[in-house]
Amino acid sequence: MPRRAAVYHLVNRASVRGLPLTDLKGSVTTANPATKNNKNRIMSQDRRNDYDVTNTVQVSDPISVRNAVYEIFSHTFPGASYDKIWLAFYDFERLFTGRYPGYKGCDTTYHDMQHTLDMTLALARLVAGYERSVEPATRRASASVISSVCCMSW
Repeated sequence: MPRRAAVYHLVNRASVRGLPLTDLKGSVTTANPATKNNKNRIMSQDRRNDYDVTNTVQVSDPISVRNAVYEIFSHTFPGASYDKIWLAFYDFERLFTGRYPGYKGCDTTYHDMQHTLDMTLALARLVAGYERSVEPATRRASASVISSVCCMSW
């Protein structure tokens, strides 16, 4: 991508998110006033294919997804243990990369690491939304996320 197109692309993505923009010299420019109101935000069509639908989480990176799920989980269940989910992500990465003893790595065309992480993040968001509407059940939420991240691994 030519330099001018790359800069435009980055500025365009930032302005869609309502972030402060900087020109090449580093001075701050003003964003479109419509982006200050979330109702008027426009979803960018320039989304990288290794990012989630919000274009904020890199779903090809287990650590990025693990951290995003942690944020969701910690806001939904303040003070609850995240240890089992963290361990599921740890084992998941080792399984897919062939570093889990007794298993070979997985390199399928579609049901790959990225697809699994993408749907795990989506499930975590769905579960968190549901849990906010009913009495909290940490075990139910943990079981859902762990099942999601592990079902494709084994």
